[in-house]
Amino acid sequence: MRLFLLPGRLKTLSRLINATALIALFFLPLSQTALAQTDPGYSNHEQRSQRLQKLAQSPQITLSSVGKSAADRDLWLLQFGSGEPTAKPALLVVAGVDGAHPAGTELALQMAEQLATRLNESEFQDLLATKTLFFLPAASPDALEQITRNIKTVTRGNDKPQDDDRDGNRDEDMVEDLNGDGWITWMRIQDATGEYIASTEDPRLMVKADPAKGENGQYRLVQEGRDNDQDGQFNEDKRGGVNIDRNFAFDYPIFADQSGDYAASETETRAVMDLLYMHPNIYAVLTFGPANNLTNPPSYNASAANQRVVKGVLEQDAAVHKTVSDLYKELISTSKEAPKLAQSGGNFSQTAYFHGGRFSLITPGWWATPDSSWAKEADMDEEKLAQWASENDVEIFAEWQSVNHPDFPDQQVEVGGIQPFAAFNPPVSFLATSATEHLAFITKVAENMPAVSHQNVRQESLGNGVHRITVALLNEGQLPTNTELGNRIRWNQKLITEISLSGGQQLLSGRKVQLQDALGAGASVEYSWLVSGRGEVSVETKSATIATQTSQFNLR
Repeated sequence: MRLFLLPGRLKTLSRLINATALIALFFLPLSQTALAQTDPGYSNHEQRSQRLQKLAQSPQITLSSVGKSAADRDLWLLQFGSGEPTAKPALLVVAGVDGAHPAGTELALQMAEQLATRLNESEFQDLLATKTLFFLPAASPDALEQITRNIKTVTRGNDKPQDDDRDGNRDEDMVEDLNGDGWITWMRIQDATGEYIASTEDPRLMVKADPAKGENGQYRLVQEGRDNDQDGQFNEDKRGGVNIDRNFAFDYPIFADQSGDYAASETETRAVMDLLYMHPNIYAVLTFGPANNLTNPPSYNASAANQRVVKGVLEQDAAVHKTVSDLYKELISTSKEAPKLAQSGGNFSQTAYFHGGRFSLITPGWWATPDSSWAKEADMDEEKLAQWASENDVEIFAEWQSVNHPDFPDQQVEVGGIQPFAAFNPPVSFLATSATEHLAFITKVAENMPAVSHQNVRQESLGNGVHRITVALLNEGQLPTNTELGNRIRWNQKLITEISLSGGQQLLSGRKVQLQDALGAGASVEYSWLVSGRGEVSVETKSATIATQTSQFNLR
């Protein structure tokens, strides 16, 4: 379905008040059949907080707030692994950046809950001895409340009042639940100039008429609601402010709907970016959200990658994405049916890579059909979605019911159709298997992270108190020490190898501090120094994304 809006401009506060007051007078009472839709069972902010606080009772789990939403809700960060948050290489799981995707938040929560029950297993004891796992399950907690409110609608925005239609007023054309089912669905308005007809496959669905088949449109489709401000548009300035997944810095969509006044204008956006920049040990980020670069990894595009402002994944990073994608396809049972979902401007996942220099992975984590669409609910393949719902006994429809609509006094208007959130947000019970598989995936990625060791460690006496010290760095991990793009970003820490001398010794050749860009999987680099004198010498290699390595020498 596509949303069609009527033309118009004039908006006044008095019209808003009058139109809102008229709602109860014009709509017919409906039967209880409109209330048959399934409650998907998602948690609200208070319930999520309780679940996280319960997990944090374990001594190996820490819960902290990294910021506040526009409505003063905490952005909770869960840390698995003891020690300081920046002490060990880490992976970060982020969800709920886009408020239309509560399934991602639930997946992150279920992954954390499953991990908490398995902390005594040797696999995770070994992992957490050298790595840290972070979970930020609700990056936009205000927007995530929409699916738990009495009237459920997709807004994606936080609770900051916003002038969505830029007319000088804020939140003046709200949604109305005209058939009382708790969901904001659709209105089909009988109109010979409309583009839609009822589907022959399932008459509950509306499809575009195909003139080539002799079909003529019979309906217009508009989101359920009233034209409160009498400007010819419906729900164009409803509750909800800024979608923080359109508010991040990379490719920020200026003046776009719900993108905010400027990049990183929102407290939630800044909190998430501060988290990334204050934790240089975060090696990679997995985001559950409205895109997919795991089953469809980004390819190298020389033109985009070589612009002054880089817009494409660099060549070496593209190769790493391919490796990680292969691992994902191996571990995620439904990966073959995953939809192709492009990333949009201003989103977190791209910003984490292009501005944060981290490997940044994104997936919806769950999908009903491979043809699911995200950019607009109206674009999804409703027939395939309906087939999936029928096969899995999931109710996603509101039956079409007639209403007397004051904005269409001389036309037949019916309310119904597929409920919002349906394409990517199943009942919570459907997510357990996906959570288990994605936990296995991030565990495997953590195990494959870079592991730099000292090899070919040699100490040679050259006479007259002069010694040659040689150390080779070998990356024994399956992934490079950082992104290729990270080599260009000053915030990313290079591999630092430093030789430390004791009293009376002198460094004759070789740099005291050696800096190394990304060291690929299986790659090595060798350093040597000439030192005059006797006593202890140490060589230390460190970086935020690897465990520190130290070699000791005793010069005689």
